[in-house]
Amino acid sequence: MSDLAQEFQASPVSEHEPHSMQKKVAARRNGQASRGRHITQRRSKQERLIDIIRVVAANGQLRRTHILYKANLTWGELREDLDALEKVGAIKMMESGEGTFYGSTEVGLELLTHSSRIVTILTGNASNM
Repeated sequence: MSDLAQEFQASPVSEHEPHSMQKKVAARRNGQASRGRHITQRRSKQERLIDIIRVVAANGQLRRTHILYKANLTWGELREDLDALEKVGAIKMMESGEGTFYGSTEVGLELLTHSSRIVTILTGNASNM
């Protein structure tokens, strides 16, 4: 029997979860993060909106699905937030023969700048501005 097989049989692993997954689940239950990562907290709507603008500004024109994955959103959140951002002019929707894409606008870039300044001031790094 290989070393890996012996180690697997010797460890108390449930039938349905690999050992590493079991450690992650236990760490989450105890309020600890695995591998030094913090457990994420829910984002406010404002944080989600800024994340969408940041993703679109950093990556250029994107499809909804790419924004969804890069900003870590649900489909419902994405639809609601894209509508809100379009209404205020922070992003723009562009349709072409290849599909629907979203891009940032000057208003969106200004919002990112202001958001960054607010975070800098609130975290005490105002000397870096």
